[in-house]
Amino acid sequence: GKMEGINSIGTSCADNPFCIKRRENGDSICSHCYAATYMKMRNALKERLENNANILSARILNDNELPEITDAVFRFESFGDIYNATHLTNYVNISRKNPNTRFALYTKNTWILDEVFNKNGITKPTNLSIVVSSPLLNKSIELDRNKFWFVDHVFTVYDNKFIAENNVNINCGAKNCLGCQICYH
Repeated sequence: GKMEGINSIGTSCADNPFCIKRRENGDSICSHCYAATYMKMRNALKERLENNANILSARILNDNELPEITDAVFRFESFGDIYNATHLTNYVNISRKNPNTRFALYTKNTWILDEVFNKNGITKPTNLSIVVSSPLLNKSIELDRNKFWFVDHVFTVYDNKFIAENNVNINCGAKNCLGCQICYH
């Protein structure tokens, strides 16, 4: 599919309180969550994603505990979302440890980004692209670029009807991410 050829580290949306709350909101794009459906069919995947969440969100990992990644591009959070500032800091540290890999982090949890990069003063690595996902179908979000200076892209899902009626030019459309890489650069 779309992510073919791109490895990722992800966490479970099934026990992330932010994901659960968004899935309950019928107006949220998360109410159509493919990851929650897919994890129900793959128990081993769900267990691994939950384990990742426990490891990444509990404490800041030591450098020797962080993975060495040799991929050219790599994604954070293809199934869930960041849980807290500790989780995000671990992703930042993984990016720093692997400077030759281009990382993309997808999140809707902008307050955690703000906490880590603005309030805690952590510098975003140059090899980390942050993509904020709009929480609502057909409704792009506007971010204050002064406050959210660390965000590289906003990703919004549009349905075909909205695209046709509003002449929306999308840059994705379920292309192969490895061939496209717009979100990574």
